[in-house]
Amino acid sequence: MLLRQFRQVRTKLLKSDEYDLPREVREMAEFVNANDWALHANWERGPQTLIHGDTHLGNSFGLPDGSVGLLDWQVLYRAPGLRDVAYFLVTSVPTEVRRAHGDELLQTYLDSLAEHGVEEVPSLAQAWDAVRLFAFDAWDSCAITLIWPGLQAPENVAKSNERANAAIVDLDVMPVLRRSV
Repeated sequence: MLLRQFRQVRTKLLKSDEYDLPREVREMAEFVNANDWALHANWERGPQTLIHGDTHLGNSFGLPDGSVGLLDWQVLYRAPGLRDVAYFLVTSVPTEVRRAHGDELLQTYLDSLAEHGVEEVPSLAQAWDAVRLFAFDAWDSCAITLIWPGLQAPENVAKSNERANAAIVDLDVMPVLRRSV
């Protein structure tokens, strides 16, 4: 059901002149429309964990003691953990911060996995490939907020879509998507 809805959203955005989509984003959206089932099948590969599934900034909180957490667990499911990391990096981390500190942020996640007993921690290069693979899904989740107003505050919709478009371009997602089908 969701795959069909996301495909409809991508199609509507591609047909509309209302949205200024970068060339790389259009290419990605067209490719994903043609290959979404195969791309999502990749989520079954590799180590699986329970993920939140909707890790945008609006679903996060911070406490005075510095601890953080996630709200709104209605779309939780089983997938590679890097899917949630990619979603947050692509949609919620300011573009300039992701560009300047992406390696550090991703390495911190990988180090945390190792510190907590995960035996097969991906390399930084493997993790970036996973982020590139999952970037289309994060973009999809932002794009749906353009087509269905009211899912998020308008200022959040604009910022998350701006960040997601920039990430698709910056991360050069197409080679990873092509290898994945």
